[in-house]
Amino acid sequence: MKILNFGSVNIDNVYQVPHFLSPGETLLSTDYARFPGGKGFNQSVALARAGAEVHHAGHFGPDGAWLVDFLRTEGVHTDFLTLVDTPTGHAVIQVSPDGQNCILIDSGANKRLTREDVQAALQGVGIGPGDVVLLQNETSATADILRLASATGATVAFNAAPMTPAVLDMPLDCVGLFIVNELEGAALAGLPSASDGYAILNALRDRFPKADILLTLGAGGCLLGTREERQNSIALPARSVRAVDTTAAGDTFTGFYLAARAEGLEPRLALDRATAASAFCVSHAGAAPSIPRPSELATPWDSATIRGAADKDPVSYAVGETMVFTLSFENAPSAADAEGYTVRWTRTGDDGVTETGSIPAADMIAAPLVIRTSIDRPGFVSIVAILHGPDGHPVTKPILTGQWWVPTVDFNGGAGAEIDKLRGVPEPEDFDAYWTRQKARLADVPIKAVRKPVPSPDPALHLYELTVDCPGPRPVTGYLAIPADASPEHRYPVHVSFHGYGMHKPAIPAPLQPDEIRLDINAHGVELGREPDYYNAFFMGLFSNGYTYGFDPAQNRDPETAYFNGMVLRVLRALQYMKTLPEWNGRDLVAQGGSQGGLQSVWASALDHDITEAQIHVPWCCDLAGIEAGRKAAPWHIPYVRGIDYFDPVNHARRIRCPVTILRAGLGDYTCPPSGIAILYNNLACPKSIRWVQGSTHGFIPSDPNQVAERQG
Repeated sequence: MKILNFGSVNIDNVYQVPHFLSPGETLLSTDYARFPGGKGFNQSVALARAGAEVHHAGHFGPDGAWLVDFLRTEGVHTDFLTLVDTPTGHAVIQVSPDGQNCILIDSGANKRLTREDVQAALQGVGIGPGDVVLLQNETSATADILRLASATGATVAFNAAPMTPAVLDMPLDCVGLFIVNELEGAALAGLPSASDGYAILNALRDRFPKADILLTLGAGGCLLGTREERQNSIALPARSVRAVDTTAAGDTFTGFYLAARAEGLEPRLALDRATAASAFCVSHAGAAPSIPRPSELATPWDSATIRGAADKDPVSYAVGETMVFTLSFENAPSAADAEGYTVRWTRTGDDGVTETGSIPAADMIAAPLVIRTSIDRPGFVSIVAILHGPDGHPVTKPILTGQWWVPTVDFNGGAGAEIDKLRGVPEPEDFDAYWTRQKARLADVPIKAVRKPVPSPDPALHLYELTVDCPGPRPVTGYLAIPADASPEHRYPVHVSFHGYGMHKPAIPAPLQPDEIRLDINAHGVELGREPDYYNAFFMGLFSNGYTYGFDPAQNRDPETAYFNGMVLRVLRALQYMKTLPEWNGRDLVAQGGSQGGLQSVWASALDHDITEAQIHVPWCCDLAGIEAGRKAAPWHIPYVRGIDYFDPVNHARRIRCPVTILRAGLGDYTCPPSGIAILYNNLACPKSIRWVQGSTHGFIPSDPNQVAERQG
């Protein structure tokens, strides 16, 4: 992939000042330096240092030959960066003691770019589909660049800075990626400058539905909305740093993001790399000289963790008994590198009590942090400790492949007291009658299925797109894998797997096992193998009264209109269909899933007694009424109304007959709070087991050795 940058080149005159100039004021600077710069220049340097193939097109004056030499030294192709008889663009930059900047620009030679120059560069570099054309608003011929670049089939990335009224009259439908800060984004969206980042993002997505929107928020991090998944967005916080000079932070971010995407990184990982690069940039002086190389992105805290443990089996405390938590660093840097860093901790729990404290990181490197607490009722205590940098923000670490969260240097754990006494609110009196009515609805719709063969990743398996008629708004859909040698004479067990919460295009599951029949069910009944616009429209249609699916209290007040009603019907119809397969051995029928998939597995096991085993982890939606009883709720939870009780796993648990294995329950998981999972476990009257994991959140599992507590019943 080639990246052609139609960009400015400037001479930056940087003045360190005690404060920004006011009208009529004369001020002595405390220091002066000259640097190469310009948004286009900086972005080309960032792209090259990040490893991309970058070509820079533009103009410079007789005083700017050294800028071209700089770019060539960095590995930037400059065949279309040409000399004109106009002075090179230059900037006067004020930098305040806190690292903020104020910039005055004279465009100079940057305004000599013509339509003919643009055509020559596009043709000379050989830009076409799969390539990227990058531009800012610091050169002339911006509208020509947008039109001509789009016509090549390349992705046009527009960093609309500086934002001027003329930008609104440009052919912005040619843009495939907008890269803007919050002020630029608000102006582009027609919103007030103080608008919330998500409001700006959503307004831009509505205005430019065929473009990706990358919104940088300075110390607030960044937001990304892609055209493929308009129902989702990615948010990353800024890294914790001591700010020295923010001049090239946005340009560094842009270059590293585009280079990472050109390398093939998924958007979240590309954003993370760009965030790390811009953090390095703001902690160093100058524009281009402060742009890092990939080898410089590592920080002393990247491998650090906080390990924590209770002083005994963490779910065996008595009410009122003192719980002692010991927290210590692993792989931490030296105490000297920890200067200015602080660990802040918070104790909360099902008793409504909050305690807080802090300790210098250097002190915790020298000796563990010990926290003592107790709880006066059956329930759980939560202990959260997070490392904060000198700027007061949590210290983040690089995101790894498959991580949907932003890792910080932290501990999220806890302990429970007399948790076997935890109980939920009384279930609805007509609970069983309600589900009898829903099963009658199923019986009224014949089991009619369509199997469409699709290429299988394993020659030992036949793979199908499956659709099965179902009452409710949509059919069952999913991927069905059947061993190639399966027959009525050579039959296999059936395994039905369910997924966590989300609104994504369904993908072929991996890995598939050759010794079972597996159905990987889609929770929503969405059509398989469709184009991105279909999924965008489908998932946007799931929002109700401003709530994402399953959360609208107006829907949930009546279990007949609750979103989960259709989801349960699809679960049951999927099981009915799987039992009709002549290749099924007639005995083994396993339900498996985590989070929302755990919720669906509980429904399956409670409402279809042919299920022979349920394998679940971190099951979602347990004890939704717990907030009414004062128990600590998940920050992200479904607003409680009585109608949702018909879907709560703690009520379904009493109906399960097959063995249930809860493979993991995190003592630090407050997406699926441990009190709710404990009530689920307590209500199971079947063979059961559970594994409580210290320091485990919804997605994170600490490495061994780690404190765990296992129970069987």
